[in-house]
Amino acid sequence: MIRIQWNYLVLLLLLLIVAIICDQSFTTTILNEPPYKLIQSSSSSSILAERNFFGKNFTTIKEAIDDGENFIEQTIGKLGLPSLVFGLAHRGRLIYNHSWGVLDVENPTTTTTNADMNSHYRICSISKTFTSAYIGRLVDQGRLTYNTTVNEILKYFPNKQWQNKTVNLTIGQLLSHTAGTRKTNLNDFDDIVKNIDSQSTIVRKFANDPLMFEPGTDWSYSNYGFQILGSIIETMENKSFSVVMNNFLRQYGLNNSVVETNDLILSNRARYFRRMDVTNYVDHRLIPTSKLDDSLIYEGYYAAGGILSTVGDLLKWGQLMLDAFNGRPESTILKSETVKTMWKSHSKNLSDIGAPGSGQHYGYGWFISNLTNSENSILQYKDYIWHSGGLTGTSTMLMIQPKSEFVGIAMTNEGNTLGLDTMIAYMIENVAEFIINSNN
Repeated sequence: MIRIQWNYLVLLLLLLIVAIICDQSFTTTILNEPPYKLIQSSSSSSILAERNFFGKNFTTIKEAIDDGENFIEQTIGKLGLPSLVFGLAHRGRLIYNHSWGVLDVENPTTTTTNADMNSHYRICSISKTFTSAYIGRLVDQGRLTYNTTVNEILKYFPNKQWQNKTVNLTIGQLLSHTAGTRKTNLNDFDDIVKNIDSQSTIVRKFANDPLMFEPGTDWSYSNYGFQILGSIIETMENKSFSVVMNNFLRQYGLNNSVVETNDLILSNRARYFRRMDVTNYVDHRLIPTSKLDDSLIYEGYYAAGGILSTVGDLLKWGQLMLDAFNGRPESTILKSETVKTMWKSHSKNLSDIGAPGSGQHYGYGWFISNLTNSENSILQYKDYIWHSGGLTGTSTMLMIQPKSEFVGIAMTNEGNTLGLDTMIAYMIENVAEFIINSNN
C-alpha cells in the first residue's frame, strides 16, 4: 500500500514538473507531431486574412506572446507545413523562440528529426545579404567602390551592349538588381550536375547573354547579378567563394552557418518537401523534392543563395547589421555609412513584385518596405529591412526593424510558403510596447 502511494506521489511530481516546463513562455518547444491539421482552410486567400493589427489590449507580455503563438500555429495548420522554426530578438536579447514539426516527414518518430532552434535550413536568397556585406567590407577597405564596373575586376567579362552602344555594369547595380542581367530559367539547371567548381565558371556561361534593359534604368530580380558579385569576390581574394564566405561566417561567430557544398555532412539538417499540388494551399499532401531540386545549390550559385543556417545565427546576423548601422563602438563588421547605403532604396520600380509605389524597394542586397495601409498586403507594418529566400523545398524570412531594433526569423522546409513575414510582424507588434517600454 505504501509502495502504491509512493508511486502516485512520484507520478504527481512528474506531472507538476511537466506543467511548469510547459508554462515557460521563452523556452524552445518541440512538438513531436507535425501540426498538419490545426485548422482547415477553404481557400488560399483566407490564409493571411485574419490578422487584426490594432485593438489588442494585452496586460502582460505573456498574453501578447501567447496570442502571437496562437496566430503562428493557426497559419502553420492552414499551410500544412512539415516544420517551422521561429525566433524574435530585441537589441541582441532573445525575446521568443519556438519550433514546430519535424525535419523529415518520412521519418517523424526519430528524435533527431524534430525541428529545433539548432536545425539547419537552406536560407536561399537571404544569402544575398551576406554577399552584400562582404562587398561592403571590400568597399570599407578601399579596394572597390559601388561605382566600380565589372570589367575593372573581371577581365574575362565582355563589354555589354544596349541599343548599339557600350554600357557598363557597376557593383551597385548588381547589388540592387538594376544591372539588367537576365533571370534564371530552367535550362540553366542543365549545368547543375556538371560539377561547376567556381562562381567564375558559371558566370562565363552566361556572360555573353543580352541585357534585359539598359543598366540603371529599371529593376529585375536576378540571381546572375549576385553570381557575378561572387566571381568578383573570388577574383579579389584569390580563393573560392565557399572558402571566403565560411571564413567570414566564422570570424563573426556564426558557427552554425555554412556554405552548402555537395560533400557537406551536417547533422540536424532539414529535408526538403513541396506540396503535391503547388497551386493548392488547401491540399496539404507533401512529396519530397526531386534530386534536381536538391542539387540547386552548387558552387556557381553560392553567392546568390547557397548558405545553410539556423535561427540563432540569423538573429545574431541581424544584430550584427544593426550594431553596424547604429555605429556602435563594438561593431567591427562594417562602417555605419556602408550599412546605411545598403539599407537605402536604390530601385523604386519593383515591377517584378508589385506596382510602382507599392511600398517595396530594394537597397544593396536587402528589400526595404513601407507598407502602411497598403492595399497590396494585409501587413500594416512599415520601415522593415528584410530578405526572403525560397527554393522548391525551402522558405525563409529575415526581418529587421531598425528603429525599434527587432530582428525576426522564420524558416520552413516547404517551398512557396506564404505568411512568414506576417508571423514575424504579428509577433513584433504584439510585444513591442512591453519590450520598448521596459527598456526606457
